[in-house]
Amino acid sequence: MPQTLQIKRSTTTATPPTLAVGELAWSEVSDNLFIGESGNVVTPIAGPGTFARKADSLAITGDVSGTGTVSAGVAVALPATGVTAGSYGSATQVGQFTVDAKGRLTAAANVTITPAWTSITGKPTTLSGYGITDALGLTTAAPSALAASATVGTATTAARADHVHALPTPAAIGAIATTAIGAANGVAGLGADGKVPTSQLPAVAIGGMNYQGTWNASTNTPTIPTASSSNKGFYYKVATAGVTSVSGITDWQIGDWIISNGSAWDKIDNTDSVSSVNGATGAVTITTITGNAGTATKLLTARTIAMTGDVSWTSAAFDGSANVTGSATLASTGVAAASYGSGALIPTFTVDAKGRLTAAGTTTNTPAWSSVTGKPTTLAGYGITDALSTSAAIDGGTF
Repeated sequence: MPQTLQIKRSTTTATPPTLAVGELAWSEVSDNLFIGESGNVVTPIAGPGTFARKADSLAITGDVSGTGTVSAGVAVALPATGVTAGSYGSATQVGQFTVDAKGRLTAAANVTITPAWTSITGKPTTLSGYGITDALGLTTAAPSALAASATVGTATTAARADHVHALPTPAAIGAIATTAIGAANGVAGLGADGKVPTSQLPAVAIGGMNYQGTWNASTNTPTIPTASSSNKGFYYKVATAGVTSVSGITDWQIGDWIISNGSAWDKIDNTDSVSSVNGATGAVTITTITGNAGTATKLLTARTIAMTGDVSWTSAAFDGSANVTGSATLASTGVAAASYGSGALIPTFTVDAKGRLTAAGTTTNTPAWSSVTGKPTTLAGYGITDALSTSAAIDGGTF
């Protein structure tokens, strides 16, 4: 006859106080189904509400990150963008910012305000407008602020806007005629760089060595100028070694000279010279050197490596100038390559002292019932569902 199984139930209590592990209970009060778990925990698993089971943790990543649980909530935080927290901008500095596509500042800095004079609007045009008090202002009340003429060598400070001074003659002030500048028996002129052009210098004065002092080749101090005819013959002595590139040269050692040839800078190597080569002195011609090299780019004669025995392999010839790769081969043990063992067949193997299979096969699995250990003694143990257990609890009771 059909059986009716009633689980534990209650019409007065919303939640059962205790349940055995795996035991079910129903409350008509809360309209929830509960199950007992380890640690005397009673957990609702079905009903009109929404249930979070066990691991209810949440993790948020991306532009906002945080961890928490469904029940307790998640504390989120914006990741740092590398911008130093602080105030930017002042009366003398303007804040400079970099903003990404999501509106976040990824860089911030203060930039000193240095407006160009031409960009300033509303500039005053009078002394009082600038607040200047130590200047002599022009006057229109008197016919002239100063006398109508002046003597060479006498300072004048101000004059009315409509006053005209008489100009002294060049002879009166000892001026040199422009035709005498750069001319024979005249005077030398100055170029745009404030120096006498080389075209006005005698040949003997051009290209002679001219010591300029020491040079730091690490920091380029003083800065080496571009080689030109005006600095031809200039030279510096290296006081600090470095790799500053000058005319393509980067190897500068203490004691070296750097000298201008008028179009580029050359190096005079004054570091220690080689006294011998592999014990030989004088004019040495190198063909083959005997002995052990500290380092080498490759072997004189290419070599190979060969392996035999349980693993065989012979490398390609190599001289050390490049990597050599190859595939090693394990020696065959005579075992047929195949899959061994199944639900009805037990695999059998023979293993040598090196862990290699030297024989493999299968044998039929036919265990006797009496040899089976740990046989169950209940319907549930055998998975039988079409019988009624004599020890079944039909009614779960109430709470």
